[in-house]
Amino acid sequence: MKKTLFISTLFSILTLSACTEEEITNFFGGDNNAVTVSGKTNNTSDTAEPDVSIEGIYVAPGDASNPSDTSDTDGDFSLQLAENDSFYLRASKSGFVNKSTKKMSLSSDVANIVIEMPTETETQDTINTAFISAPQLFNHAWLAVDVITATGDEANDYEIILSATPAGAIYTACDGTDSGATKTTDAPCTTDRTGAMFIAYYDTAGDVTVTVGDESQAASIRIGEFTDLKFELP
Repeated sequence: MKKTLFISTLFSILTLSACTEEEITNFFGGDNNAVTVSGKTNNTSDTAEPDVSIEGIYVAPGDASNPSDTSDTDGDFSLQLAENDSFYLRASKSGFVNKSTKKMSLSSDVANIVIEMPTETETQDTINTAFISAPQLFNHAWLAVDVITATGDEANDYEIILSATPAGAIYTACDGTDSGATKTTDAPCTTDRTGAMFIAYYDTAGDVTVTVGDESQAASIRIGEFTDLKFELP
């Protein structure tokens, strides 16, 4: 019996010797490599919004495997996330609309992510301006898309293609009203645009892929929440 155990152990060691250092670490219960994702939470006045809960979501909000942080008095946050695992960031605070980012899979650290946190009242006002029918924030899943150039300017004449048909969608004018167009329009605005360049809503939660030009982004949308996507094109 002892000889059998010794041979089995020796075989395991010889097998591990052909593995990479990371694979050996994982075999003995080590963690996967992590990347650092950091940034800031602001309010619509472009000042720091503290005490915002930031969660890195692998599957669903609240899962035990999701890392989380709370933004400090300067709005700064930092999370450690598993390298090359798909996730998105979700920001929440009482009185503010919950915001989510695109789905990401990272092999290196990312910094300077800025999440703007409008209040629930500000968000409903934006919706009321954009849609004559005034759909309510709380019972739809929302998607907002902006398209900018490499220099940070708004980009005109881009069609936004969704993998799932929304219950409603509009391209906005600079003042946040329905532009009546079928592509992004009015850029550059003489003042800051009210709301996003494109807003859509769904009656059910789920996943959607958004394509602008040659770039696609995947997003998870949830009832009563906004997912913000930004495309930077040449």
